[in-house]
Amino acid sequence: MPGHADLTNLEEKLQWWQFVFERARYHYELYENYTLKEQTELGELWVSLGAPTHEAVVQYFPSELECLIAGLTNYIEGAA
Repeated sequence: MPGHADLTNLEEKLQWWQFVFERARYHYELYENYTLKEQTELGELWVSLGAPTHEAVVQYFPSELECLIAGLTNYIEGAA
């Protein structure tokens, strides 16, 4: 699989994926209590700080998810 996948802290990544599934699927769900002006200001602040990925409101880890799904698929297919 292309890219780097870090599965050393899988519990943390599972929590992030749960957050994405429950609260961040749609933009309006994540920012439902913020005005458009506040949303813009938050985005501009984050970019001005250098957009540090470890401080992002939503973290997704697509390479890790792809690897986890592939591993689980292989495990299930091998058990059948």
